[in-house]
Amino acid sequence: MRTISEIANRNATFIHIPKTAGQAIINWFKQSPNVDLTYRDCSQGHPKRQWYDENWKQEKLENVFVVVRNPWSRLVSGYLYTKYGSEKKYDRSWFVRKTFEEFVRNPSRHYLPQDLWYKETDTILKHENLKEDFKLIQNFFNDHRELETYNVTNVNKENFDWRTFYDEPLKEFVKEKYAKEIEFFGYEYDA
Repeated sequence: MRTISEIANRNATFIHIPKTAGQAIINWFKQSPNVDLTYRDCSQGHPKRQWYDENWKQEKLENVFVVVRNPWSRLVSGYLYTKYGSEKKYDRSWFVRKTFEEFVRNPSRHYLPQDLWYKETDTILKHENLKEDFKLIQNFFNDHRELETYNVTNVNKENFDWRTFYDEPLKEFVKEKYAKEIEFFGYEYDA
């Protein structure tokens, strides 16, 4: 399983947090003439930072970057992607019966709080400002191609509002469970 992208010619590492434009970034790297992209295999998809520290003890990761996302928005995106938009060839029947509330209250390891990934990173980009934030990466690699979107769930974007998935108790549950990243990045539900 490809989970971490190492950019050997620039001594950089991208750690992919689920539903934060990771596939778009990996595809951008694959198409860049200025990037020598390699992957590290691991036994767990989207490994947390602790996994790298435990399994790569001899190597110092340099220029580590991640993309983070508003946790309320990320959970809706993950739910819709898993339920309707995943390209994975696995049986989703176990999931289809889950309500959004069940998904949020009992998330898979992919949707745990993001601080498990972004510890000790050099650069943190925000999904909400990705077009602007990604210019740091484009400049670092001297490649100014636009970042394309991938793995977007087919929903009517014009009228889509992820806030409609939440009632007050579920909104507060997410606020408590993801409190570290909400506070650290200044995320707000109504922003």
